[in-house]
Amino acid sequence: MIKEKREKSKEEIEETREKRKEEKSEKQKEEKRTEKKNEKREKRKEEKREKTTEEKRREMRKEKRRDQKRKEKRREMRKEKR
Repeated sequence: MIKEKREKSKEEIEETREKRKEEKSEKQKEEKRTEKKNEKREKRKEEKREKTTEEKRREMRKEKRRDQKRKEKRREMRKEKR
């Protein structure tokens, strides 16, 4: 009887160990997944930032060109008036 109880308790202990191992493994997998998701999200954000800064640069260049052309036109108009 005592021997049976010991065996039973050993089995229970072993089962709980296995269960804990499985839970731990699942938890690690989940953490890894979330980490990958976060990395991808950050990467997308960074790409978006870079894209917007590049667009801003383009806009600035365009504005500079426009301004330059305006200045040239003004100069020409002034010259013609004289």
